[in-house]
Amino acid sequence: MEASGLLDSTHPPVTFGPAVQLGLVRALSSRAVLNLDAKWHTMSVDFANFGDTEPRVKLDPLSLGLGIGVSF
Repeated sequence: MEASGLLDSTHPPVTFGPAVQLGLVRALSSRAVLNLDAKWHTMSVDFANFGDTEPRVKLDPLSLGLGIGVSF
């Protein structure tokens, strides 16, 4: 947790980049489905104005998702 408020007070610009997603939908019943997906993205964070020592943040470019959908 960042307590100084320095990171909370910055407003990073909106960025865009490529992403690749693979997914699978599997029927659990006539009304429910299971959704699995894996995404790779080029997300990055830049920090500025922190003096001599700038924080470093490593972001994993792989995201995994799991969901259940129900129709009524």
